Amino acid sequence: LDIPKETPQMDLKGSTLKAMVDALIEAKNAQKDSNNATGVPIGLRFLNLANNNVTSTGQLSRLAGIELKKLFQAPGAIKKLDLSSNDIDFTCAMHCFGELRSGLIGVDELDISNNQLCGEFDEWGYWYPNPIGPASIRDMLKMNGTTLKILKLVNIGLEKSGAEKLAMALEKPTCPLHTIDVSYNPLGDEGFEHLIGAVDQMKELEDKTLKTTVFEELESNINLKKMICRGIGITIKSCEALVDMFVERARDETGELCVDITENTVGEEAFELCDMFKPGKYKYK
Repeated sequence: LDIPKETPQMDLKGSTLKAMVDALIEAKNAQKDSNNATGVPIGLRFLNLANNNVTSTGQLSRLAGIELKKLFQAPGAIKKLDLSSNDIDFTCAMHCFGELRSGLIGVDELDISNNQLCGEFDEWGYWYPNPIGPASIRDMLKMNGTTLKILKLVNIGLEKSGAEKLAMALEKPTCPLHTIDVSYNPLGDEGFEHLIGAVDQMKELEDKTLKTTVFEELESNINLKKMICRGIGITIKSCEALVDMFVERARDETGELCVDITENTVGEEAFELCDMFKPGKYKYK
């Protein structure tokens, strides 16, 4: 079901949103077709709600969060869900993702890009980060019932403090994510290093007795295979941290981690540093 731009832009009573969610819940839990010899389920599996302004420009943030949570918790499984460009803010995220007691069950791919999840603009146009949005995503990912494989968080205002919260979920060995996209967020070096640190398999420690550096192997996340970080404002500092992480990282028989840092102005020296990981140039990728 693809219904972009169908929801009225300002329905301050929320009646349209409620009616839409009720209909989607019914469609999500549609039973098998008795006339179908193969018995294939006919329930809703792919849902595109992009560009629908489900929060009515913030006027219905709490209600939208509660209604979306009802949709998530209803019987059935929506495999692919697109909620991008919907004015979903941290209030909506808190009532939606942050209160999923059993996790986000049944959804394999979730796109919540182009929403102001991580802060708000004041009346003069200044951006103020808010930790509630990233914390809500973190809480959702940490729930045992969450089955999410692909998470798109493009252009949601994620910065270093939000990345630190997100990293708390990514570092868990139980985190189910295979791919995460955090492109076009003002992460900078510090935010990027929080995310890279979450999938680092070694911890550097100082042995005071021997007066030397030792490494401790961590029980880290090996499920994550792709991290897309385009246009996030990193420099050579992040490239050095990335190379250090890969040098210490053991070869993974289930597939290597791919980190996409295109569209960042890292400079020639950083490019040459990363270039050493071309296949055949180094024993790690």
